[in-house]
Amino acid sequence: MSAVLLLGVLLAGGFLRFYHLGAQSFWIDEAFSTAHAQAILTHGYPLLDTGEVSWSYFPAHYLMALGLLLAGDLQAGARLFSALAGTLACLAFYRLNRQLAGSKIQALAATLLLTFSTYEIAWSRQARGYLLLQLCGLVAIGCYLAFLRKPRAGSLACALVAAALCPLLHPAGYVFPLLLLFLTLPELVRLRPWFQPLPRRVALGASVVLLAVGFAVVAHVTNADPRSTAQQLIAPPTGAAYGVFYLRFLHSILGATLWWTLWGALAGAWLYPRRVIPIVAAITLYFYLIAFRNPLFHYRYLLPILPFLFCLAVLGVHAPAAALWRRRTRLGHGLACTLGAAFLATASTMDWNVRPYDKYYLGATEPQPEWCAAYARIKIDLAGRNAGAEAVTTISAFPVFHDLYLGRQGQKYFLPVSLTGWAHDVPAHASYSRAQTVHSAPELAALKGYIVLDDMGLTMLCDGHMQNYLRDRKPDFVIPGFYKIYIWKQGLG
Repeated sequence: MSAVLLLGVLLAGGFLRFYHLGAQSFWIDEAFSTAHAQAILTHGYPLLDTGEVSWSYFPAHYLMALGLLLAGDLQAGARLFSALAGTLACLAFYRLNRQLAGSKIQALAATLLLTFSTYEIAWSRQARGYLLLQLCGLVAIGCYLAFLRKPRAGSLACALVAAALCPLLHPAGYVFPLLLLFLTLPELVRLRPWFQPLPRRVALGASVVLLAVGFAVVAHVTNADPRSTAQQLIAPPTGAAYGVFYLRFLHSILGATLWWTLWGALAGAWLYPRRVIPIVAAITLYFYLIAFRNPLFHYRYLLPILPFLFCLAVLGVHAPAAALWRRRTRLGHGLACTLGAAFLATASTMDWNVRPYDKYYLGATEPQPEWCAAYARIKIDLAGRNAGAEAVTTISAFPVFHDLYLGRQGQKYFLPVSLTGWAHDVPAHASYSRAQTVHSAPELAALKGYIVLDDMGLTMLCDGHMQNYLRDRKPDFVIPGFYKIYIWKQGLG
């Protein structure tokens, strides 16, 4: 029966993730990733139009390139493997929960929360590597928990390969190799480990060595420093303190269920100390680093640890309810049912849905203007002027959208913007796209073409004179949305 229910959950979750996958416009980070995927299709490796070879997040970009080959639609193809990863992550999460608590009920309930979380669905539909990272992390932890229960070379190899992929997909992926090490430590020190069977001691020792070597190799490949996490802990504060904002956002996702995670951490630490305590320690350390030691602020940085919060929340109700139910008394059964009803009531406050939507908004730190609609409007205007794509000139903060939606024909100009908002972070050239840089307002005024900027781009223009020049002019077209896009026709009649 549980297998049938799990299959139904996975089919429903997959449908929500694949439904009209190409309907939503790319946003800026998706555009950058798709530029890498197209470069891979053209050259076999990520050689960008700028002449730069960029290996950042390359496992995800190679899968995106394959998706572009398999699908006829640009947006759906780039997102294909992210949606697949989001669906498979639900299955991997179920297996992890079975390894953690051994209960089908607990595992299925936690999987339901993950499968129908609006935020999880939204990120499964993005041309980015976050859900691939989440899938690899869940596979790594699930396989490693299986290895700790019964040391087998296959489980260890699967865990180590998946953990090694995590930092390649995103720097935040270092939390998963770190978590494997945290899970190993209690096993090495528990109950006089020298009395453990020899194969188990050898396997655990080998896992530590392989984790350390793999961590160093991945750090070398990605040009990252594996000591950076430790350095962040002891370095002077950056001045960033985003903990309250992250907690508010988690509350918007989990609702009142967030409080069950605290009780779940305590109950799990009591019942399964060698497994739950390392998990709680790892996600607490990770949260501390992103909330108080990282100068960059994005809600998506919570994605690596979000499934574990679902896990702890369900563990918080399942552990006491199961204990009460085993008493086989009316009072015990009544209290167990009361706890279950209380959890359902709090779960109703979560941000989750079972209906498919064409578009999902990711939050304030991931602005999603309708770039596809903006460039479609330019195409319509070109057709009205009997001009082809080869004659188009665009002047924008993100010329990569010209490449994606108009092709590489025509002329592109780049208006420098600071994506971080830092005064010293002013790019001299466009990211991932070959375009001529506009250096001043008089130079901008002398150009002919379509000037394309969204609210954020207009606000973050590095040159105040350019800002004033554009604000004093009425745009010819305005593309509506949470972030509007403005299009000025300059010198085109």
